[in-house]
Amino acid sequence: MSGNRVASWCKAIVHSGCVDNPIVQSNGSPMALSQRKTTIAVLRGILGPIHGQEDRFARLAQRSPSWVKKVSAGHIPLSEETARILNLETGIALDWLMGSPEAPPVGAAGRPYTSADFEWHRAGAKAGEPRTRSSGFPFTLALKIAAIGSAAGDKGRAGLFLWRLQTFLDECAQEFGSDGTARAIAEAELRKAPHLARVAFHDKGFDFTTLNDKRTIAALTKATKGKAPGERVEAKVTLPPEGSKTRGRGRN
Repeated sequence: MSGNRVASWCKAIVHSGCVDNPIVQSNGSPMALSQRKTTIAVLRGILGPIHGQEDRFARLAQRSPSWVKKVSAGHIPLSEETARILNLETGIALDWLMGSPEAPPVGAAGRPYTSADFEWHRAGAKAGEPRTRSSGFPFTLALKIAAIGSAAGDKGRAGLFLWRLQTFLDECAQEFGSDGTARAIAEAELRKAPHLARVAFHDKGFDFTTLNDKRTIAALTKATKGKAPGERVEAKVTLPPEGSKTRGRGRN
């Protein structure tokens, strides 16, 4: 972490109450610094002695005071559903809540999160403004998919990687559903870059020389004709050994 980011985070903590305002429990006693080992404990410190107090925080999280005590101390894990509720109620980033308490606390927009952000978020909610709307750029994850998939292929495990990726996507589709309009938009964009649809993994990672061979492209084009993006296809191409010469055929 850079010096500037550390400084900004420390400044945010001082102004938000993690240092000056102790985490107050339901009995009125402060939580020791050594107990602040979870993101929930840190968040409660940011919210200060009023909203960070066990009973008040329990209402924010829609859970019990005993749950607040246990999850703050790390005795039980924070569930995805409760993290989503806290994201809506406080404006803190869901991915930070599910991550490490040592990371700088950030809001949904990715900026350092302070008690002022919480007050602004709550004031907006009381005024009837829309709650926090999480956003992201899913297609940037394609860079990770390419890097991890290629590394899996280098280890002869491309098939396992692709199975896990497909299983994860199937589980997400089952839980969240699938938006046909969004898929149509993505398909239209993919048609503008048809070579991306031909990128493939195999058990030696990426082989761009093979992928760029005219015979490979022709076979993949034929195999993917009429197929939707993401649909599994197979194409078998036999190429000559590297360095070999192909005889030309004479005309009859």
